[in-house]
Amino acid sequence: MELLAFLGVILLAIIGTPLFIIMGLAALVAFGFSDVESSAVAVEIYRISSAPTLLTIPLFTFAGYMMAE
Repeated sequence: MELLAFLGVILLAIIGTPLFIIMGLAALVAFGFSDVESSAVAVEIYRISSAPTLLTIPLFTFAGYMMAE
């Protein structure tokens, strides 16, 4: 079954599907095959997103945009 999902992702890439759709579908398929509960995923996403290092990425991007204008 995983092989079929992998081939589906490759087929989507070959026919020119946008990359964000391919990555989103691949993540949904991988989540469907895993045995992880959705509540654990939500807690882990919150833990990772509250890291101060991760917050600096969009702020530096915004600062670079403002300096370019």
